[in-house]
Amino acid sequence: MNIPTKRKSDNKKSNSGKVGDSIQFFRKNTLIEGIIQHVKENVAIVEISLEDSHYLKQENQITVVAHKNYKVL
Repeated sequence: MNIPTKRKSDNKKSNSGKVGDSIQFFRKNTLIEGIIQHVKENVAIVEISLEDSHYLKQENQITVVAHKNYKVL
């Protein structure tokens, strides 16, 4: 009897972005825009503007955003 099984790739969100995509996400109740630099299984590594990094009190312009928490523009 052949029972279909789910493969790990079947669970991947189709709306996760790709390297170079512009995205929007909320951080500290503020809409932030950034560009995806690297994509992992559950998150994207995103470069944000210098102004936004200062607002968020980050030392650099790189942040991590879960795929479920951003929208591709």
